[in-house]
Amino acid sequence: MRSLATISIYAISRIIGIFARIGGLLAFLRIVSPCFVLQPLGILLGFPERLLTVRSSGCFSLANIDPRQLLNGFGSIVQLKHSVMLLGSPIVAMSHDLQTLLQSALALPPLIGVTMFENFTHTQITVNGIAINLVYGGSGPPLLLLHGYPQTHVEWHKIAPTLAEQYTVVAPDLRGYGDSSKPPAPEGDLSVYCKRTTAQDQVEVMATLGFDSYHVVGHDRGCRVAHRMALDHGERIKTLTSLDVVPSQAAFDNMDSQLSFAWFHWHLMRQPSPLPETLIGNSAEVYLNFLLERWTAIDGAITDEAHAEYLRCFLDPDTIRATCLDYRGIELDLQHDEVDRGRKLTCPVLVLWGSNMAKRPGWQTGAKLDMLSVWRDRATNVRGKPLSCGHFLPEELPEETAAEILAFVAEFE
Repeated sequence: MRSLATISIYAISRIIGIFARIGGLLAFLRIVSPCFVLQPLGILLGFPERLLTVRSSGCFSLANIDPRQLLNGFGSIVQLKHSVMLLGSPIVAMSHDLQTLLQSALALPPLIGVTMFENFTHTQITVNGIAINLVYGGSGPPLLLLHGYPQTHVEWHKIAPTLAEQYTVVAPDLRGYGDSSKPPAPEGDLSVYCKRTTAQDQVEVMATLGFDSYHVVGHDRGCRVAHRMALDHGERIKTLTSLDVVPSQAAFDNMDSQLSFAWFHWHLMRQPSPLPETLIGNSAEVYLNFLLERWTAIDGAITDEAHAEYLRCFLDPDTIRATCLDYRGIELDLQHDEVDRGRKLTCPVLVLWGSNMAKRPGWQTGAKLDMLSVWRDRATNVRGKPLSCGHFLPEELPEETAAEILAFVAEFE
C-alpha cells in the first residue's frame, strides 16, 4: 500500500499537471510550498531556478507572482481551496494565508487574458460621480455594447473583435457590475441604481470619449439601460439592438406563473436587504453557476477564461449588494416607464432572442407575450428574428449574432 507521503506526492503531481494545462501553475506554486516536492518538479517543467526562492526551511515559492493569477489561471477559488486542503499531507505548508491572498486578488483590477480583447484599450472613466470600467477598440462609427446579469463587459469578448473591424466598440461594466463603482444607496433610495441613472452613466461615458451619437446593443440588463437611454436621450441613439429582452413594463404588466418561475432571481433580489444578499452571498459560486448553466443552451459556450472573470467579480460582496439594488430599482423604473407609456422610440430597433427554451421555459414572454409585438408597441421601426440558442447570444452564437448586428447597423450609417 502506498504511504501517505507517496500518495501526497502523486496527488500534488497530478494537480500540477492539470494546472499547467490551464495556465494556473504559477499561481499554485505561489500558494503551496512543499519542502521537497515542487522545486524539482518546477525545474523539470522549465521554470528557471532564478524564479524559485528557496527558504531556510527548504521550501520555495515563485517570486513576484501577481495574486490575480489565482483567479485567471483557473476559474474557481473554492475549487482551489478544496484542492489544497484535500491534499491533507504534512509535507505541504501554506506559504500565505489563503483567504487573505484571495481577498487581495479580488481587490485588484482584473487581468484579462490575451485571448480576450486583444488590441483593445482598458481604462476607467469617472462620470456621474462614479468610475466606469471599460474596454474600447477598433475604428469607425461608435458602437456601445451593454452587458447583462450576472456578467460583465467580458460577455462581448467573442464578437467585439469582429465588430471592431468596422466600428469603434465601447464595452463598459455597468454601475454595480464588474470593476465599475458600486456606490452605496440610502435605505429606500432606488434612484442610485435605477435605469435612468445607469443610462446617464453611459451617455456621459460616450461623451467623454467624444461621441455624441452612436449605435447601442444591449443584452439583458444592458438592454433595459439602452431602452431608457433611447427614451431619455433619443437624439443620441442611432439604432438599438435588443438581445433576448422583453421591455420591463410589458413583462410586469403580463407577469404569469411561467414568467415568474423563469424570473425567480428577479423576485428574490427585490426582497428587502439583507435577505437576498445573504442567501446569494452564502452560495455565490453555486448561484452563479446555476444561472449560467440554466440560461445556456449550447454546452461550452462560456469559456473557462470568461467564467473565471464572471466568478472573480461575482464573489465580491459589493457586487451582490449592488446587483440586488439594481433589481430592486424596478419599482422606480416602472414609475418612469408609466410616464412614458405609449411613447414610441423613433430609432430603428433590431430584436434578437434565443429560441431554445428547454432549460428556461417561460423566459421573457411567459405564456402571453410575443417578442416582436411587444417591441412594436414601443418603437416605430422594429425587425427581428430568433436564433437557435439560449440567453447568452454573444457567447453561444457569436458569428451569427455579430453578423445580424453588422447588417442592421450598416443600414443606418
